Amino acid sequence: SELVPITVNGQQREHVYQAFAEQMLNSAQALHKANHNLDPKTGKQVSFGLIRMANIEPLVEVALALFRADIPSDTQIHLCVYHSQFPLLMRSAIEHELDSTLKRNNPQQVFELARVRQALDHNAHQQHLFMVLGSPVTEVGRDHDYDWAVVEPSSMRSLIQLVGRVRRHRPEPYLTPNIHLLRRNIKSFTKPQDPVFNRPGFETKQVKLDKKDLADILEQQQWQFIDSRPRILESENLQPRESLVDIEHYQLQQTMLPQYEAVLSNLPAWLQVEPAPRIPKLGAHSWWSAPHATLMAVLQQVQKFRDDTGERRIELVLLPNEEEDDFLLNKIEKLSSFAPSVYLPVEDTELTRLPDTYVQGERIKPWFSEDYLTLLIRQAEQEELSLSHCAKKYGTLSLRNNPQGWRFHPVLGFSNAK
Repeated sequence: SELVPITVNGQQREHVYQAFAEQMLNSAQALHKANHNLDPKTGKQVSFGLIRMANIEPLVEVALALFRADIPSDTQIHLCVYHSQFPLLMRSAIEHELDSTLKRNNPQQVFELARVRQALDHNAHQQHLFMVLGSPVTEVGRDHDYDWAVVEPSSMRSLIQLVGRVRRHRPEPYLTPNIHLLRRNIKSFTKPQDPVFNRPGFETKQVKLDKKDLADILEQQQWQFIDSRPRILESENLQPRESLVDIEHYQLQQTMLPQYEAVLSNLPAWLQVEPAPRIPKLGAHSWWSAPHATLMAVLQQVQKFRDDTGERRIELVLLPNEEEDDFLLNKIEKLSSFAPSVYLPVEDTELTRLPDTYVQGERIKPWFSEDYLTLLIRQAEQEELSLSHCAKKYGTLSLRNNPQGWRFHPVLGFSNAK
């Protein structure tokens, strides 16, 4: 892998997104040039790559910037946006397409797939980049094999997971660099005073890295040939404020190993003992060191599985209209545990549908676009359900509350309205 510097001209978020889009595009073209395959039928140069970003909102902004980008005259880019903020039915369709395409045990088999074949046969350009612009959902649980990857950093763990998706099905030795690591992430420009290697990542307000550049917080062997050793081998003297690797080991120690604190006692002074007794703070270790904490549900209350503190989530669903020729966004309200769900239309008040022109660039277009109603009709017929019942089952998604509402396009998914 290689470290790639990123330069931003201007302080506005739009300048940051534009700079990242340009660098990601430059990296993608360089990696494609070094790691492509030849279509046996047309002789065109083809590669399948991943641009991994840490968070969904900046991802959508970068996607919009890519669709406006100036693409070289001999190049065609096919872009797939992939993250968790699609309705279940649409996300499943995206994952099915990627699962089929990115099965690379036989590298030449991909050229027989209908969508790939159509893209190559009906386009005169010589260079074809099939790119997935994805969130951390691309890292875990997906058996995908990419030719190359561009990474916005968030943690060493995520880097290792991501590298496992590059040439995943082709174990033979390969010495050509096929990963570009951006030296800084978007948060380091937009929120430089806050923890930037978090959500996902291990940096907190209490334990922050002194620097934000991978060149300063990783040793060369840790980024040049990425494998699982940095997550397994722990330094004897951890430097959690100076190393992206050490901060992860330190934070895991704080969570997994007992951290003791003195017990404050209200007993009279003549009854207190010295030194004061110490008990471990609650942590992951409490599952074995204090089993009664699990029986009393103390741990479950203190350490929630998915803690969205201060971030209210809204349950939404795309329901068909009366004519069943379009869909409408509805909010799902649950009045009580026994009452049926109530569906409140919010299409006109909280949803902005982005026009198709936003995802139609010159020499860059969607890799594929799944129509929600088409998917819904197909699924309803398979399960012999009404469209409305099928939508309530498969057309749902959960979003963080946003006072301005949301925006949507089938290619981009849902994101916060501005």
